[in-house]
Amino acid sequence: MDDISIINQLLEKYVNDKNIFIKDKEGFIIKLKKLIRDGKKNVQIVSDFDMTITRYWKDGQRTPSSHGVIGGNPLLSEEARNRSKELFNIYYPYEISNEISYKEKYKYMVEWWTKEHDNIIEQKLTQESLDEMIRTRPISFRDGFIEFFKICKSNGIPILIPSAGVQNIIERILKQNNLIYEKLYIKSNQMIFSPETGICVAFSEPIIHSLNKYQFNFKGSPYEKYIIDRKNILLFGDNLGDIAMSKSIDHEQVLSFGFLNIDIEKNIEKFKNVYDVVIANDSSFNFANDIINLLSE
Repeated sequence: MDDISIINQLLEKYVNDKNIFIKDKEGFIIKLKKLIRDGKKNVQIVSDFDMTITRYWKDGQRTPSSHGVIGGNPLLSEEARNRSKELFNIYYPYEISNEISYKEKYKYMVEWWTKEHDNIIEQKLTQESLDEMIRTRPISFRDGFIEFFKICKSNGIPILIPSAGVQNIIERILKQNNLIYEKLYIKSNQMIFSPETGICVAFSEPIIHSLNKYQFNFKGSPYEKYIIDRKNILLFGDNLGDIAMSKSIDHEQVLSFGFLNIDIEKNIEKFKNVYDVVIANDSSFNFANDIINLLSE
C-alpha cells in the first residue's frame, strides 16, 4: 500500500471524530508523508506535561498540575493551600488569555511562578513528603498516553518533556507508574534540598514557566546523543506558547498537536492557526499513536 492510501485510511478512521481538527489537510499530508518515509529512527517527541500528558478533567473535576499536587494538597497547611489558590485565581486567567500582549503575559508568569515557589519553600518540605503528596492528590494520564509511552520506548524514540511544572513531582509520578525510560529527558523546575536538613530551600534558576520552555541547551548532555540525527519532531502542547518548545532543537520538520481542553468555541480558530492537529475536549493520544505506528521501521 502506498503512502497516500495509508494516510487516507488513517483519516477515514477518524472522519467522524468531532474532537479532531485539521485546518490545513494538504500541509498535514505532506508532513505525514515525510514522517512515514523517514521512519521511526528519524523522529523524536517533544511534549508538555501538565494538561497534555495528563488529563484536564476527571469525574467533572479539574485534575491537579504538578505544582497543584503540592499547592492544593491537604497535607499542607490551610494557609498555604489558600495562598496557592489565591495565586491561581489571580494569574491563571492571564496564562490562558489570548487578549494581552506576550510581554505582559511573560511578566505575569514570572510573578506567579516566583510567588508559588516561595509558598512551597515556606512549607519546609522533604523529598520523602513528595511521594505521599502524589498519593494523596494523584494526577490522571490522558487516555492513550500509556500506550504512546510504550510505543516510543519499544521503538527507541526519545521523549523530551519541557515543563513549567515541578520536575521532582513529574519524575516521581512517572516512576510510581513504572514509566521509566533511558531516552526520556525532563527539563523543568527543580526543588533544591539542603544536604544538612533534607528540607527544600530553593528552586532551580532560571524559572521555567509556560512561555519559556524552549530555553534549554542540550550541548554536552546525555540526551544530545539520542536526538542528534532525528530531524522530525512530534510536538504536543496545551497552550499556544507550547508551539515554541522545539525552537532550541535542530530539526527539519515539526508535526504539532494542540490539546484544547477548555473554551473550545472561543479558542478553536486560534489553535487551528498554530497547530497542525487540534484535539479538543480532553480527548486522547490515540490519533498520535496511530500516526507513530504508520512510520516505517
